[in-house]
Amino acid sequence: MIRGKKKAEASRVGVFTAGTSDTVNAYATKLYELREADGKNEAHTDLLTYRQHIAPRIGPRAMSGVTRDHIEAIRDDLDAHVRKRLADPTGKAGLSGKRVLNIWTVLRTIFSESVSSRDKSMRLRSEDPTVGHKPPLKTRKRVKTFVYPNEAAALLACEAVPLQWRECYAIAFYTYVRPGELRALTWDDIDLDAQVIHVTKGYDEDSRKTIQTKSVNGVRQVPIEAALVPLLDRMKKTATGPTVLPILEEHDDNVRADFLRSHLRIAKCDRPRLFADTASTMQINFRSCRDSGITWLAMAGIDLAKMQRRAGHEDIKTTLGYVKLAEDLSGRMGAPFAPLPDSLTVQPAVQTKGQKREPMAFPVVESCRRRDLNSASPSTDDASPRESAAIVNPSRPQKERVDGLDSRLDSLRQALDAAIVAQQWGAVEAINSRLRELERKGVIDLATARAKRGG
Repeated sequence: MIRGKKKAEASRVGVFTAGTSDTVNAYATKLYELREADGKNEAHTDLLTYRQHIAPRIGPRAMSGVTRDHIEAIRDDLDAHVRKRLADPTGKAGLSGKRVLNIWTVLRTIFSESVSSRDKSMRLRSEDPTVGHKPPLKTRKRVKTFVYPNEAAALLACEAVPLQWRECYAIAFYTYVRPGELRALTWDDIDLDAQVIHVTKGYDEDSRKTIQTKSVNGVRQVPIEAALVPLLDRMKKTATGPTVLPILEEHDDNVRADFLRSHLRIAKCDRPRLFADTASTMQINFRSCRDSGITWLAMAGIDLAKMQRRAGHEDIKTTLGYVKLAEDLSGRMGAPFAPLPDSLTVQPAVQTKGQKREPMAFPVVESCRRRDLNSASPSTDDASPRESAAIVNPSRPQKERVDGLDSRLDSLRQALDAAIVAQQWGAVEAINSRLRELERKGVIDLATARAKRGG
């Protein structure tokens, strides 16, 4: 009678009972659902990491049946991926040390919780098989770069770059908030009278949800640079919705990186280091706007404590890295946070009919070209969790899903290419909108139509 009562209670609250749902797959799913409910921002991404890298090895096994040998085999497999990366001069093969460490951390968390979870119903083991193993191998950390102030000035003044993107870059450089925080920024967060931005939330591209900031220090007030006030004032007066930068809702972080690199070249900012993507160096990406702004703070002589507070860094060592980068530089790089050009701060004239426009979707097309869309098995060797999990709609049979993905992207790519050759920019934007519509419906994921760079 007591056993039946406990079993009914377990079923009601959704906890595990021995001999039913105690596979590693079931346990991991339940664990990360609970962690997400507890406000752990990384829970969704961690579950995707588990499904991609750990589930194929031990997912169907009972939690109680996983041994140290199983764990060691996973660690050895991760080491093999790292060695593959280390042996590749381009730094593209295998997995990066950072990615491997994320996978190892997910694995250890699952089995640590199975022994000592706060939720007693999640304790299924008496010992943790991940304890006592050496961690996976590491790779050297790739060195970041940043945009010099004079390069940013050239980019923001280049009217061949679409206005929406120049607005976006200006705010990203001058506020140096994280891309997810910038994506979630609303006009209610901007106090132009007090000249501060209230950063209280972010946006997670894996779960596609508005989330809490990355850390406790992430909730902060960022002073608005004097040069940025006229732009924000103009944009707020003409805003048609609550979001400050709606253009960020249309493209994921990888596509934004393509736009930034393309726009820098259009503005003749072609310093080789900006585009050096090797085993030891990272090329510029959209997050580099934040890195640039924080480095400019150091160049401007802002003291360390203020830099840490404005950037929302949890650890002062993170801030010191930017200070060191600024100290190592000298020469003519321009003044940080310089006044913005009139083309940004003055209300633009209404575009006349027939006036040539810059194609908004061009870098997306370039991304499609770089990918072999006719491949029946897109590589996920070093893909991010979202890329690997969302390659195709999981509700369809595998062959149908892959064929459908390839045929849709291939036909749309051909149409885009033809529209660009004919300079039919309206058609380009319409087709790009169709791509985004297919993504929203779960038919395709634009991130997977790209060549993966780095780890």
